[in-house]
Order: sequence, then structure tokens, then C-alpha cells
Amino acid sequence: MGRLNTMGFYTNVGRSNYHSAQLSIKKRFSQGYSFTGNYTLAHSLDITSAAENVGNRPSNPDNLIDPYHPELNYGNSSFDRRHQVNGTFQLELPFGAGKWIGGHAGGWLNQIIGGWSVSGIVQMATGTPFVYNASNRFTLHYNGADIAVPNGTLEYDINKGHSAATFSNGVITGGGTPTVYYIKDATLAPGCASDAACPDSLVHRLAAITKFVTPYYGGVIARNYVYGPGYVNMDAGVTKTLKLTEGVSGLLRAEAFNVMNHPNFNNPNSTNIDSTSGTLGQITSARAARVMQFTVRLQF
Repeated sequence: MGRLNTMGFYTNVGRSNYHSAQLSIKKRFSQGYSFTGNYTLAHSLDITSAAENVGNRPSNPDNLIDPYHPELNYGNSSFDRRHQVNGTFQLELPFGAGKWIGGHAGGWLNQIIGGWSVSGIVQMATGTPFVYNASNRFTLHYNGADIAVPNGTLEYDINKGHSAATFSNGVITGGGTPTVYYIKDATLAPGCASDAACPDSLVHRLAAITKFVTPYYGGVIARNYVYGPGYVNMDAGVTKTLKLTEGVSGLLRAEAFNVMNHPNFNNPNSTNIDSTSGTLGQITSARAARVMQFTVRLQF
């Protein structure tokens, strides 16, 4: 009786490119302060943003949808960010001996008002791309990948709508819970308790479901055509130095990560645009909220 087995095949079919324009500004520490700033305008494209190997293929949208025509997979990289700004700063506050304010202070007064400084890191970036998955009617059978291509314009915005509700026999059940969406809703009417009571609140999300079509067999694969929410973050710290004796000093420091407690949302739910559960475009997670830590140090 014959035997059937598989044999792995490796080949170099990848292609990628990255273009960017970068601008930097820097001031070295003098006169009590320093800062740096960087801006990058970039675009990265590739066939796949993750390595493929036998038995361990990366998930959508990084798998090779059509292994016979890998060039059709060419599109935005999964890590592509068009705009990114980074900056740092350090500033000695102008209080205490030798400073603008209280320059002649001494003793305990200088210990209280002098030796203060602030520093921080600022980061801002546009979002990363993703795709909407779909049901079997959108399947490309090469790899069973459920990727649908949009055939219309979708409006994207972070907005607060309501969770899905059901309406049966004149009774509304569920809904009313504030929910963050990334597909723009119509303006909520005052006093709306749920999507079922105020259907205009989900009109764009419902319309979005109809704006996808099946990719033409052998046509260009739609990879990473939607960009998620951006990212804004600032970490900052306040430091106080104390001169205790000739050879002993102290340091007090308070630090906060995401000091503004700004919500940085992850990409929205993109699973199965044919779902009737009302979760299309719903954002259910975010990056870490503000975290604070304190340090006391004795130096000798």
C-alpha cells in the first residue's frame, strides 16, 4: 500500500520597502534646560510582515493568501505608522540659591525651594493598520482566509455609542451601556437609552456591513487597508535633591507613566463583518492607564 507524506518547500519570495523623511532638533543642557524632538513621516510596504514556516503560518493579514502569486499580497506593513513624533525635556526650576527666584536663599529656605527639576518623554503617533475579517462568503480558498474588500467609504471616528439591544413584543432588552466604537455613529439624540430605542445611533455601523465585497479570484489582496486609533502619551517626573551634609545628599522623585491618563485605544473588533451582535468596530481594550511610582534615595 502506498504512503502519503508532505515535504516542506522554502523559497525567497518576500519583498518590502520603507521610505521616510526625518526631522530632528536638539538643545544640549545649558541655562538649566535641554530638549530633543524628532518627527518621522514614513510608509512601509511588504508582502508579509511576519515570517512563514511549515506548520506555523502567521495570522491574517500577514499570511500569504495566494502562494502561487505572492506579489498580490503587497500592501501596507502591519507595523506601518505614517506619522510619529518623539520628544524629551529636562528643566531645572528657577528657585533657590543662584537661581532667578530666591537666588540669595540659604539654610532651610534653600533646602525647601531649591533643587527642583522636571523631566519627561512625549510620544505621538498615528495608528497601525488592520483588516476586517468576514464569514465564509468572502473566503479565498487558497488559505481559507476570510478577508473582505471594502467597496465604499467608511467614516472612522472614536465615539461613544450604546451596546446592542434587542426589541421583542414591544420590549427593549439589554443595550444602553456606553460603548466605544471606531466606526462613526450618527449623532445620538438626547436621552437615547440604547441602539434599539434610537436606531440612528448605529446607522453607520449597520451601513458599513454592506460596503464589503468578495475579492475577485486572482485579484489584488486587500491587506491592512484600515488604520486604527492613534497614540498619544507623556511620561513625566519631578525630582528634588537635598544637600544634607558635605558628603551626604538625598533625592526624592515622583514619576508618572501616561501622566495625563490619556486613553490610548487598541484597534477595534474586526471579526466577522456579517455578525449581527452589533460589535463591528467596537473597541474593547486600551493601553495602560496612568501608573505612578515614588523613589527615595540616600547618596554618600
